[in-house]
Amino acid sequence: MQKIVTVLFLIFFHLGFSQLQFDSMPENAKEIHFTYKQTSKILVNETGVYADSVLFKVHFPNLKYLKVLNPEIPYLNTVISLNKFKGDERAKLISMLYHENETYSGTFFVKKNETIIKALRDNENVKNLFKKYFNESYSSFSYSITLNHTKKSKRINYPRVVYDFTFDEIKKEVKWFSPTEGTFVEVGQTVQNTNKAFFDENLSDKIAFDYIFTNSTKGLLKVESIENILELVEVHYK
Repeated sequence: MQKIVTVLFLIFFHLGFSQLQFDSMPENAKEIHFTYKQTSKILVNETGVYADSVLFKVHFPNLKYLKVLNPEIPYLNTVISLNKFKGDERAKLISMLYHENETYSGTFFVKKNETIIKALRDNENVKNLFKKYFNESYSSFSYSITLNHTKKSKRINYPRVVYDFTFDEIKKEVKWFSPTEGTFVEVGQTVQNTNKAFFDENLSDKIAFDYIFTNSTKGLLKVESIENILELVEVHYK
């Protein structure tokens, strides 16, 4: 049985978060179009691999890191030399960089009460990192997510496999710290994260990536975990 590590990192709201302004949904809108960008919280350059110390403790417990100070990006507070990543740890670092950088383009169809999201991995910066520091190829990848709000079901459609869930299986509850800020728990295969979440009261709760929140009627602006940041970057209506 795999051991699940529970991760709770310090909650500092408003830190480095400049909120974009989005229009509310018009009464006659038939579609809501939204885009989220997910970016990894790992930085790789000539001087090493930078990340939050919690990320290194959870995902690379056998590697020793050094503390550093980064006033511009506070979570990049530790570094490990790139040559320390070998074998499985090197493969895991490459996998995290590949999977944690994605773009999600979603449409909520009002009449159908359904959301369709197109996910795309095609990040030019990561592609350059793979070539420069890992001598690895980078292939773009896409898949889709469908949320049927009437049937209360979610489907993730990868090119070779499909996963189906009920809303009861994936629902999340926000622990509110203010009307628009809170946390929620997300359980992975080996890690249980307490994520920070930011909301907008003027946006529809159908703008929530693929999350189903049981106690929110607001649109989702941003989610921050130890591994990545998911941020709403565009909203428009038809």
